[in-house]
Amino acid sequence: NCFGTSGDPNYANAIDLVRESGGKVIAYVYTNYANRPLIDIVSEIDNYIAFYTIDGFFIDEMTADGTDENIIYFEQIYNYIKNKSSHYSVTGDPGVVPDEIYLSKPVVDNLVVFEGSIKNYVNFQPEQWQLNYPKDRFIHIVYSATSDQMKQAFSQTNKNHVGNLYI
Repeated sequence: NCFGTSGDPNYANAIDLVRESGGKVIAYVYTNYANRPLIDIVSEIDNYIAFYTIDGFFIDEMTADGTDENIIYFEQIYNYIKNKSSHYSVTGDPGVVPDEIYLSKPVVDNLVVFEGSIKNYVNFQPEQWQLNYPKDRFIHIVYSATSDQMKQAFSQTNKNHVGNLYI
């Protein structure tokens, strides 16, 4: 836990170094696939804002279906963050291509639509609806790649319609 009554000075120093070098700091918040109580998430968001200088939030363990219950849950998180500051970015991570409503509503600013090994990444195909959005709204996280596989993956960013590729 990076909170206490005032945050951790080691985190604050690291954050300052990242920001001074031109980087962005995104705070991590898990949701347990819409099962974590919103009051806990709101409290965590408030602590990040109170204790650290951040640029946005990474909302992990997101659902991918378009059920009203899940969309409302993530929309409440999104709206809470944006009401704190419209400048905060909100990245959602279902790890797979979700229902389009996550971007069209919007519920997030950008989405991790692939998270997995290079072995599985070679079969990635964007959904047709993704082509209606700029590719920089999409993120892929790929692991277990050799340097040659990494080069191959980067050469396919247009085909895979992704603007942010982390290997």
